[in-house]
Amino acid sequence: MKVTTITYQRVLNLSDYNSCRLEKTALADEFEDQEIATQTLIEGVERQIHESGIHKQIDKEIRDRKK
Repeated sequence: MKVTTITYQRVLNLSDYNSCRLEKTALADEFEDQEIATQTLIEGVERQIHESGIHKQIDKEIRDRKK
């Protein structure tokens, strides 16, 4: 099977029925190792959603809107 795109999505529960979702899609190079490409995409999403504090920013925005 020829893989043409790789997509990974991560959803973080922010409590109170709120969540943060980050999804990335990459085009697969026919000469690239698909397992390595998939792992690289997963690591990138996990790192970005945790290190960037994106979930904290969204959580703050939700709290501010509730006020």
